[in-house]
Amino acid sequence: MKIKSLLIIMLVLVFSTSVFAESGTLPENHVLIEDELFIDGQQVQTVFSVINGVVHELTIDEYLEIMSTNQQQIERQNQSLKSLDTLSVDSKDDRVSTKGMTDDIYRYNEILSTTQYRPDLTERVSAYSQNVNAYEFSHTFSVSATSREEFSISLGWEPKNAIRTGASFTWDRSHSGLEEFSMKLLAGQYGWFEYTPLQNYTSGSLITKDWLGNVKDTQGVYAYSARKLSSGLPDGLYQGITSWDVPND
Repeated sequence: MKIKSLLIIMLVLVFSTSVFAESGTLPENHVLIEDELFIDGQQVQTVFSVINGVVHELTIDEYLEIMSTNQQQIERQNQSLKSLDTLSVDSKDDRVSTKGMTDDIYRYNEILSTTQYRPDLTERVSAYSQNVNAYEFSHTFSVSATSREEFSISLGWEPKNAIRTGASFTWDRSHSGLEEFSMKLLAGQYGWFEYTPLQNYTSGSLITKDWLGNVKDTQGVYAYSARKLSSGLPDGLYQGITSWDVPND
């Protein structure tokens, strides 16, 4: 089995200049080899999408289209971040703010709001299982996933609240859920599920003023929020991964 894994890794390196990799429209650890997708050298067997709590199975092509579009969006957002610190400050009489213990006033001016998949946060969200049979067998995996808020800079409670209330979407600090997914494994194969969150994204300028309204500081900031759901798994992509080796984590 070790030999099979080494061969897969070698193929990933050889074919890392695939069409998607050359165009730079997929995360670096995604490689397509003869219509089969590998992430960090492990094969993606199946993908489930969860949007607004609704589960839908994707084809590999549909998954690649989503990730390609998302990667282009991330690149555009990174360009827009360069202008955050130059945003103008509006009048102190026209603000949405929170008041902290030091009487500083915090205001958040949003310039961009969207949704974004977070391949940088992809993690294993199920126990791994091995098919010990001498034939292909379908295994059921219990998936437990959580999507959490995140801020680009270290902030206290009051400035975080200014961003939460100043964002143009309904903020959710965290959302967790449980679900079962099934996936076929070849004889001897290991399998597990990983989760790539879909989160709300906001970027803008965080302005700090004293109690008289004088500007003390202006910072460019971006942040992510879990998508607001009443129940079910958090929104995102759930990848069924197969390997001939036990996962590292």
